[in-house]
Amino acid sequence: AGSNAKFQYSISPLDFGVPFDISAAGKIFSTHLLDHEVRKSYSFGVLAVDEGAPPRTGSATVSVYVAPENEHTPTFSRAIYSIKVAENISIGTTIIAVSASDLDNDTNAHLTYLAMSDT
Repeated sequence: AGSNAKFQYSISPLDFGVPFDISAAGKIFSTHLLDHEVRKSYSFGVLAVDEGAPPRTGSATVSVYVAPENEHTPTFSRAIYSIKVAENISIGTTIIAVSASDLDNDTNAHLTYLAMSDT
């Protein structure tokens, strides 16, 4: 209790460019926007120094994992696909192949194709 129960917190980056800071209450917050596609994780140290005599220091390592967001819309390699097929083609015959891509990473880039009818 007393001055031993009062702390000053600080962040000790383990690498350059850690976009986090810490409040006097020990709450860690981001100082910049985070982007999973730029950097997936951060690691830094946190120090707590009490006001006792002599002052004592405690430390911890914090690892932050940036979750991916679904930021990009899938785009097809062509805007329109149009074909003619014979009326007597066999069932199961491939009539056309479409292709799309998504600039997201991880599971947000996995595409599912659905056949839709406008009739």
